[in-house]
Amino acid sequence: MIQSSPILSICIPTNGRIEVTRLTLQSIYAHVRESDMNEFEVVVSDNSPDSSSSCFVGEFPYPNFRYHASNCPGFLNSYEVLSKANGRFLKLQNNTSCFREFTLAKLIADLKTLEKDRPVIYYSNGFASLGTVRSFATFDEFLYNLSYLASASPGFGIWRDDFEKVRNIALDPMFPQTSLLLAMSDKRDFVLDDTSVFISQTVAGKGGYNIFKVFAVDFLGLILSHRESCGIGERTIRRIKRDTLYKCLSARYLKTVVLKTNKFDYSNLTENMLIHYSRFEYYSMIAYSFLIPVSILWHRIRMKFFHPASAISEGR
Repeated sequence: MIQSSPILSICIPTNGRIEVTRLTLQSIYAHVRESDMNEFEVVVSDNSPDSSSSCFVGEFPYPNFRYHASNCPGFLNSYEVLSKANGRFLKLQNNTSCFREFTLAKLIADLKTLEKDRPVIYYSNGFASLGTVRSFATFDEFLYNLSYLASASPGFGIWRDDFEKVRNIALDPMFPQTSLLLAMSDKRDFVLDDTSVFISQTVAGKGGYNIFKVFAVDFLGLILSHRESCGIGERTIRRIKRDTLYKCLSARYLKTVVLKTNKFDYSNLTENMLIHYSRFEYYSMIAYSFLIPVSILWHRIRMKFFHPASAISEGR
């Protein structure tokens, strides 16, 4: 019998992608220790019109697995799945993000260590170029190190007590998790876990929205609109803008505009880019996009050979 309130809720919003989501769920249960089954739950919130993910109810007949059919539109399903969870820490999990072998047990142990202080925790999975776990005393310093990854839903987690305090705020429809993160800027302790915890599955033909408007306009606009209320310094703003340009938008330009392996809308590309960037920055992003394959290769080498997983106790 599972506890009424496990330490961890793994919250997976999904819409289709049955095979991808199945692999993510298998990665959770494949190596879990029997003693940890009571320590977590898995909540799937499915906003597909045909409730296609309901097939998982029979495939994963575990007492700590729950399925929820949702009418919630778009990315607001990320908020919906958090609201349906019972755990003391609510962890968003992209349906493409598989757990590495045995990392779930480590995650549970780390959360138990941190539960007393209940800091803001973000899982950047090696992309913050730290390769370890670090604590910060101010939101500005935390956000400087997190940078553009504040947009990434797989990294987001929130203690239930904090979620109850901020759950009624206005949410950005494309970045509900970033809205919740910004609402916690007044906390006194922030943890950035940059160890390698997840393996991202490749999904061909991604699309469905205007990728350059969403990141170059909506995401940056959300950060800029909170700079005073959250105490975000100009140094942090400059880094987020730079990293969004060269680490996010350049990759999307290569895949969407050049290679056309993604199916994102990129209408009004120039107009959207020039809202928060100069024309020089815009053309620099295009030029840099052709170096992305080298950048990806270096990241994989760095994570494999130079950044072994670190324990919370070492990072703090």
